[in-house]
Amino acid sequence: MEHTFLTIYNQKIEAYFVNTLVVGSGAAGYAAAVRLWEGGNENIALLTENRLCGTSRNAGSDKQTYYKQGIGAMGTDSPLQMAKDLFAGGATDGDTAYCEAVNSLPCFFRLAQMGVAFPTNRYGEFVGYRTDHDTAGRATSAGPLTSKMMTEVWEREFEKYKIPLLDKLLAAEILKDENGAVSGVFAIRTDADLNEENRLLIGCRNLILATGGHAAVYSDTVYPVGHTGSLGLAVQAGAKMQNLTEWQYGLASVDPKWNVSGTYMQSLPALISVDADYCCTDILQKYIPDVGTGLSLLFRKGYEWPFDSAKAEHGSSQIDLLVHKEKDLGNRVYLDYTVNPYGENFDISLLDTEAKSYLKNANALLATPLQRLLQMNTPAYELYFGKGVDLATQPLEIALCAQHCNGGVAVDVWWQSSVEGLFVCGEAAGTHGVRRPGGSALNAGQVGALRASQFINAKRQDQATDEQTLLASAARLFTDADQSRGFDYSLQNLVSRGLMSRYAGAIRNARQCRKMQSVLSERILPYEKNVPVQDAQFYRCRHALFTQCAQLDALCLLADHGIVRGGAVWTDAEKTEDTALLQAVVETQYKDGKFVSTLRSPRPLPEGGGFFEEVWRAFRENGNIE
Repeated sequence: MEHTFLTIYNQKIEAYFVNTLVVGSGAAGYAAAVRLWEGGNENIALLTENRLCGTSRNAGSDKQTYYKQGIGAMGTDSPLQMAKDLFAGGATDGDTAYCEAVNSLPCFFRLAQMGVAFPTNRYGEFVGYRTDHDTAGRATSAGPLTSKMMTEVWEREFEKYKIPLLDKLLAAEILKDENGAVSGVFAIRTDADLNEENRLLIGCRNLILATGGHAAVYSDTVYPVGHTGSLGLAVQAGAKMQNLTEWQYGLASVDPKWNVSGTYMQSLPALISVDADYCCTDILQKYIPDVGTGLSLLFRKGYEWPFDSAKAEHGSSQIDLLVHKEKDLGNRVYLDYTVNPYGENFDISLLDTEAKSYLKNANALLATPLQRLLQMNTPAYELYFGKGVDLATQPLEIALCAQHCNGGVAVDVWWQSSVEGLFVCGEAAGTHGVRRPGGSALNAGQVGALRASQFINAKRQDQATDEQTLLASAARLFTDADQSRGFDYSLQNLVSRGLMSRYAGAIRNARQCRKMQSVLSERILPYEKNVPVQDAQFYRCRHALFTQCAQLDALCLLADHGIVRGGAVWTDAEKTEDTALLQAVVETQYKDGKFVSTLRSPRPLPEGGGFFEEVWRAFRENGNIE
């Protein structure tokens, strides 16, 4: 990695030059860096805002799932069948779905060989289970912190190769050359006061963005503290975005941030609303007077955790709507494991057959929610206890939170964006569509890292950015004009995040989305006319604003066409029954100072396969990389 100093407008700026820069130190980012190195590309570096932060390392759930092709002894799965199931989620491109399917086993076995403790039976067979939107028992898990284990095994490989690590640096802006291709990144240090010495330029011809989902879009999120995401980097750079409208929302605790899925709901805790006068209300008793119905919906919320528009009227997602409704009234909502819902009217025998059978088989037909939780899943209790919350004595505050963005940057089969040289993997890549099988995100991140590194190593390893190109790309950032002072960007971001959770989350209001899009878009201008005299928070707020504006523009297009699907419902939009519209991919691009959203049909599933001799010939000639 070449290191030097450049002079721009009499300012001395530290600069590095590499062929490929990976941004992000999660499971996808580390995997991409290691695979680049193992493929012979040693002119690389990894940049991260904080090596120990991020969703991969610090988030989890009741059973964090890894989704792959089924390999159980009794299964009859295939890559094509898995791809069909991914494609069936809606608004999903068939070619990337096929890539995620056929590469799932190579990526899975690499993780297992490196030490991720996916369970096997006495014969060494990786047994699986069914997750949501799954038909073949493809899911497996190493426990509630599977992604943390994935990150750690890749990190060990990364450190073994002594790949250069640029820590405590925020990637503030993607730089492009006169042809619109990636030429580098402007970054600032996050662990010191801002001055000339804390601003850096990294020249690169390939940039792999692996920074996760954009956690700063909403106020109510499950993303861990310290994770912000940086989709706005790609938005501002003019990359096409895809399906920013499609998020996964669900009930989660506010502090600490954690999904209350699985046994947290199946243990049937009381759902309590507390108003400004500290008056408590049993939410199920208030809205669902039939005890059996209310208890059964609460139980099913455990394994139907994501909010689903198809379950909003008569299914378990009614629970999410009630929580959101109480929050919208200004109340706070809690799970209480010390008392039963419905108070004296609680009767566990009124549960539906499936729920009652489950609790009976788990020997959990017990008197209180806490007893039921401890019987079914003691580690679930211990997890909160370890985070300072004793469910035996304390209620747990919850909200309807954003957990995962199924959309992101639009990518091709090599995970390259519409901007030449910009590759995106992990949650930042928008490959999922409307509905995805639970756990497919972990697989998608690994496959994206593999595919991007393969393409770069085969086709772009010899490319470089010279000093003059980097100077020309960065010159506008170092002019004297500064029109950004005097504006409280952090306060603006705080307000806009709250509004996004209220009007543009799982429950959406078209009128408010249009209003927010108009107001926030006007605030882009001062962000565009700044010079790097701001601290890291300024750039985090800018990334969030660009992402929010792009998402709101896409949401307005959905509302205009009456598209109600996936993890959200509209309160004031007519619903279309047009199948083509419901399956359409929403593309959004920031170009010439404006956001433009359009609809397109998903790319179809490829046939795959091929005549062996022809495949072998092409593989010998170019590795079948085009």
